[in-house]
Amino acid sequence: MNKKKLTNSLLNFLCFFLFSSNYAMSQNNAEIFFKSGLSKYYQGDYKGAIMDYNKAIKLNPNDAVIYFNKGIAQDELSNFQAAILSYNQAIKINSEYKAAYVNRGLSKYNLGNYKEALIDYNKAIMIDPKFAEVYNNRASVKNELKEYKEAIQDCNVALQINPNYAFALTIRGNAKQELGDIQDAILDYNKAIEINPRNAKTYNNRGLAKGALEDDKGAILDYDKAIEINPNFADAFNNRGYSKDKLGDFKGAILDYNKATEINPNYAEAYYNRGLAKFKLGDFKGVIIDNNKAIEINPNFAAAYINRGIAKGKLGNREGACLDWSKAEKLGSKRANDLIKQFCK
Repeated sequence: MNKKKLTNSLLNFLCFFLFSSNYAMSQNNAEIFFKSGLSKYYQGDYKGAIMDYNKAIKLNPNDAVIYFNKGIAQDELSNFQAAILSYNQAIKINSEYKAAYVNRGLSKYNLGNYKEALIDYNKAIMIDPKFAEVYNNRASVKNELKEYKEAIQDCNVALQINPNYAFALTIRGNAKQELGDIQDAILDYNKAIEINPRNAKTYNNRGLAKGALEDDKGAILDYDKAIEINPNFADAFNNRGYSKDKLGDFKGAILDYNKATEINPNYAEAYYNRGLAKFKLGDFKGVIIDNNKAIEINPNFAAAYINRGIAKGKLGNREGACLDWSKAEKLGSKRANDLIKQFCK
């Protein structure tokens, strides 16, 4: 072998060795940053986790798992659009990554993109037809789309796979409740609570079901439990307030609505409900203030215009009342039309 060929072979070997060494070093460093990101995630430092995942991705841009975990951290920050982009990358690298489809579907669900979420859940089911969680998530989407019978079918499949799947029982109970099968819904909630007694949403849903059966005392006990588990559960405070209102405890109802709006200042229904309680106490100015807020949050809230108009009428502002009822009529309210005929002609 001549000297030139030997030198070239040696250089090629050295280049390959250096490339292999650098590649291995990059892989090792990427793993270090990835593990650091996981550690920060479990400590609740989601922004720090994302920074570490980005460093890992820079060193190893073809690892679907890193993108997947980055998406999870972004979801925790409610940055759902960014999370979707991360899951997109994970799926681009691994088109059979079922967990990435599930999580991307959940991000889309949280953005209200229910039909797009369904596509992701359908894909995940094609990859793994025995994945109970996907059927449960798809059922949640179908509930939002008011496809309650189909939601029940998905929950049934999830429960065939995992008979102790408490979340599926809760979702199925919700679908049954929407279809008017209240007693059967309560049976599902009872079973879900037996399996998992620490799910605040299940107690809240059972409270709603009991309220629909006029068992408001029983409903309040369930809302109490939901709030005990999750003291920041705005819906449970709002619903408990409504049950207290039905039982004539208007001041107690207002305290609950106060808490609901403190937790969620954009809770239009809670302001509206507080207005109802204030109306029964004769606080018509308070009714107007609460319905002003409800309308500010939701300008298409016809019932809020109606009640604000009634309060204005009680205070002698007939012109203002008729103007509010006219707005409610334009939003499709028949009751507003009746009030206009009775008081504004």
